[in-house]
Amino acid sequence: MTITHRIAAASAAACVALGLTACDNGHDPASWPLDDSTVAVDVAPAPAPQPSAHTPAEVAYLATLNQHGVYYLSDAAAIRGGRAVCDYLDAAVPYLGLDAALWDAGQIAVDAGGYSLGDSARIVGAAVGSFCPAYLAGGEV
Repeated sequence: MTITHRIAAASAAACVALGLTACDNGHDPASWPLDDSTVAVDVAPAPAPQPSAHTPAEVAYLATLNQHGVYYLSDAAAIRGGRAVCDYLDAAVPYLGLDAALWDAGQIAVDAGGYSLGDSARIVGAAVGSFCPAYLAGGEV
């Protein structure tokens, strides 16, 4: 497999995993207008919270996204996206270098996830800090 194929495959995997917000073509359901056809329904009370099934790294990642107001569809989607960032870096860093690979990972979040550049930087930073901290020191794993 050539470098182009490896990076394209990693990029595609990251796009799929970055189901953080915009697998809906960039439309945020929270911004959809309600009209007169909206029907109110009674909803059962939410079940009692269950103990977290997340690892400490996943909890830290989600907490960082929440702290910075980064929207995501579900914990599972956010975690897949964060891990995809590290998978992408693992594939791209040897060929592109760390700086370019980090930039590309952020662009994937912008292009595939519909995120702002600021939120994409938060996603990449939180992912690196939580899931692949070897890249924090500027090291190339």
